[in-house]
Amino acid sequence: MINKSLRELAQAKNFYLGAAVLPNLLKKDSKYTETLSSEFNMIGTENCMKWRAIHPDINKYTFDESDGLIDFALKNDMAVRGHTLIYSRKMPEWFNNIKDKKLMEEQLEEHIKTVVGRYRGKIYAWDVINEEIDFEGNHQQSPLFKMLGISHIENAFLWAHKADPDVKLFINEFGIEEINKRSDLTYKMIQDLLQKKVPVHGIGFQMHRALGSDDKWLNKLPDLESMRKNFQRFADLGLEVHITEMDIPIQKAIGSYEEKLIEQGKAYKEILEVALSVKNFKALVVWGVTDLYNWIDFISQTKDAPLLFDREYKKKPAYFAVKKALEE
Repeated sequence: MINKSLRELAQAKNFYLGAAVLPNLLKKDSKYTETLSSEFNMIGTENCMKWRAIHPDINKYTFDESDGLIDFALKNDMAVRGHTLIYSRKMPEWFNNIKDKKLMEEQLEEHIKTVVGRYRGKIYAWDVINEEIDFEGNHQQSPLFKMLGISHIENAFLWAHKADPDVKLFINEFGIEEINKRSDLTYKMIQDLLQKKVPVHGIGFQMHRALGSDDKWLNKLPDLESMRKNFQRFADLGLEVHITEMDIPIQKAIGSYEEKLIEQGKAYKEILEVALSVKNFKALVVWGVTDLYNWIDFISQTKDAPLLFDREYKKKPAYFAVKKALEE
């Protein structure tokens, strides 16, 4: 039997398996570059397309990193998930300091049309709205929301669609994998947008989950039946369904390192199997290529191992678990 890569297995299923990418690593780590291009067929733009990176000042855009990443994706026949057009709680200070409603709306429109238009025809999907819902299940009370209200969400989709009529447009959210107050609000918001004929094409479930943890940022593993029902109700709206930022930290799990890795692999497999049972599920993006470079180390100040490849690029039990799910 031929030993196929994850990329080959995904492509045989007409499925996208992606990884979030930091462009600077493509230049300094050949193992990173080779693993990315051989094992994945989709790129998530981890940080380089967020406002603070790409539009740091009112009259300044910096496209070098994102241009390079798009070029890499095209050369390696990889799809791209653009992330993100609006991230209301992490907008740059210059934007948050705008006091005129009309000017803020104009800046929002200009940004979306400029960025989406620049990469027209080169991006598979855009996260138009990212992390709109707060921990209590309400809209983020950001300067953007306080100034423009919920109408900015509808306008953002319309502007993005005008700039690239063929790109798929998503809402991306954390902590909504199961049926809960936050997923209910997200569902209702999309339902309302669709009733107005707003071009919303997909829902992104971030899937930052953890072994042995249940804090507000790293929720415990999802209840699989609730997850299945939830994914299905979004799919029934006609939406494409993606898991967009998956990782499973292990630092709070019980057992030896090897036991934690086995438990992690089981979790990856079970979550992917449930997602694959939903007809409109088309993509899984993990939030990094290798444990050597992962955001959990940074936010927890503790070395972790949340991804599919270890710090030496060796395939972990999680890799083989995802592989088995794709083979079924």
